[in-house]
Amino acid sequence: MLVYLNDNINFNKIKFSSKPYKKEIIVDKQIRSVYFIDINYYKKPLYIQLPKLSIIKLDNLKIQIKIHEFLYQKFIKQIEELIIDKVYNNSEIWFDKRFTMDKIINSLITQVQYKNGEFLLEINYDKDTIFYNQYKKQINISEIKLPVDIVCIIRMENLQFIDNKFTYNIFLEQAKIIENLRLKEYSILENDSESCSNDSFSNKLRSESTEKISSILEDEYYSGI
Repeated sequence: MLVYLNDNINFNKIKFSSKPYKKEIIVDKQIRSVYFIDINYYKKPLYIQLPKLSIIKLDNLKIQIKIHEFLYQKFIKQIEELIIDKVYNNSEIWFDKRFTMDKIINSLITQVQYKNGEFLLEINYDKDTIFYNQYKKQINISEIKLPVDIVCIIRMENLQFIDNKFTYNIFLEQAKIIENLRLKEYSILENDSESCSNDSFSNKLRSESTEKISSILEDEYYSGI
């Protein structure tokens, strides 16, 4: 599968399935009927790699990351505007209803929160999501200690409609956890030859210093005759 960088997406090529399909899922401990519209890119799943970001929260099956404003404006916001436009233009085909633009905008549940001057993006993951460290070694999610940086591949999965509300699901496919590893104990490698070399260098300096002093004294003695 091809993976695209977030700043290399052709938004005109993002497509949505022609008809919604229904699933019975548990919502708030109740079985509910939820409708989905799949998202694709050149008739394939849309995989996007985000730049290095910081994990804010790591819960059961959800991860929250801090994104900078540029990424929000040039990627997430454009995705949301595209989704709003598609729902507006396809509502009659999908649901046999015509909705106003204001209603659609107010019905969208965004996956981004704005708190204390920061944009926070929420992403879903499951047991098949793969986590690596910066050395490409697979790690268990229980090994991740916050705060930590992350580079992730996400999949724009689908639109989800329930009770006159809808959202877009972003799924975490793979992630590289970038730990700031530092040595905490004395770890300098001892080298016997280095020690001997230093001793030899010190002895040489002392020898040269003695010869120099001796030479000076001899010159002074000579000049006084």
